[in-house]
Amino acid sequence: MVAAVQQGRLRESVVDEAVVRVLRLVRRVREGASTPASPVDVDLHHALARQAAHECAVLLKNEPDADGVTLLPLNMAATGSLAVIGEFARTRAT
Repeated sequence: MVAAVQQGRLRESVVDEAVVRVLRLVRRVREGASTPASPVDVDLHHALARQAAHECAVLLKNEPDADGVTLLPLNMAATGSLAVIGEFARTRAT
């Protein structure tokens, strides 16, 4: 890099700007490291998630469509596959 600056292939001002950006990042990381993380109340978090899920539940009418087909129970032969996504897809919630 020194040779590139000396040969005029790289402007010194470009290097200076890069150094300033790196030093800003170092300062931000150091400041963040000195700030202790607040502990997470896992039980409270799960209770809030359950409450949000309960309040956001959607009820569906299981009325047949024009072809007389209902949504429930799921017809896996016709559906082919079903995706369950999210943290609680891996573990059974009680």
